[in-house]
Amino acid sequence: MDYTKTTDIPSPIRTYYDKRLLQRLLPRLIHKAAAEMRPLKMRSGDQIKFRRIESLAAQTAPLEEGVTPSPLVLDDTQITSTIGQYGGYSIITDMVQMTDIDPIISETVGLMGEMMGNTVDQTIASVINAGTNYIRVTATNVGSTSGARTVVNNGVFTPYHLRAAVSTLENANVEKIQTMIKTGSGYDSSPIPEAYLCFIHPTIAQWIRGGDTTYWAPATSGFIPVQHYASYSSLYPGEIGAHVSGVRFIMSTNVKTWASTGADNVTVYSNLVVGKGFYACTEMEGGVRTYVHDRKTEGGPLEQRSTVGAIVEHVTTILNDSAAVRIECESKLAGT
Repeated sequence: MDYTKTTDIPSPIRTYYDKRLLQRLLPRLIHKAAAEMRPLKMRSGDQIKFRRIESLAAQTAPLEEGVTPSPLVLDDTQITSTIGQYGGYSIITDMVQMTDIDPIISETVGLMGEMMGNTVDQTIASVINAGTNYIRVTATNVGSTSGARTVVNNGVFTPYHLRAAVSTLENANVEKIQTMIKTGSGYDSSPIPEAYLCFIHPTIAQWIRGGDTTYWAPATSGFIPVQHYASYSSLYPGEIGAHVSGVRFIMSTNVKTWASTGADNVTVYSNLVVGKGFYACTEMEGGVRTYVHDRKTEGGPLEQRSTVGAIVEHVTTILNDSAAVRIECESKLAGT
């Protein structure tokens, strides 16, 4: 079993020691932004069932006079998900607590919270990127909707692919997630149309924010930087801008990538365009729980150890596979 011991903590002896710990570099946790949140109460089982009654087809044929038509049969879809448990803990020795300058227990509690948030966000990303609607960008920038991920070959993510994704969602009657932001009185402000959300990796974000001047030239691409929004009142964490086709971009390093899966073993990046009702997130009532056990309860006969841990019960469920389109591409930026 691995313990956090004094040898794992650098010694401050003979060195000026700033008691303010260095800031950790953390990903933005964005993937709950488009989710339907469906909590599960304690002691109500480990499964959640979603049920949808499907729409009835339009009845365009006129009725015959005096003739009772056939009844319309209702059809429902049921989706069942089983909640999973995620967590971890650290063991901290008494020597660390007695000799370390930092408040190691409280710092570890913070670390556990960061870990659990990151765990849930990455878990959501993995599930929602398993949908069956995708556009894979090929060498000629054509969007392929079939074939393995190896067809992604030297192509770039363009406004054409974004508009194709939006068209697919609109033709499936998928609702937008965000309402329109109207034009304000500020200089050079722009109205933002009703929008789907697109989860985008920083590498691709740099491409559409100026890394490419062929397809994403500011004057012609239709991209609106967030600083040109007429209002900042409804921004998402990590939001970088919008597109006139009706998409708002949210950026994080937690956005799904597939290393060495494209042609010539390139990394493939997901750009997931999501509409309303695509997926749900379920957590057990109470969310993340943190546990701190001091040396008197966990330290054994000599009270040598404390533990700090965290745990959460969570599941992500795709509710309507038609409500998202994933654009897969490689990066054209040097060094990526």
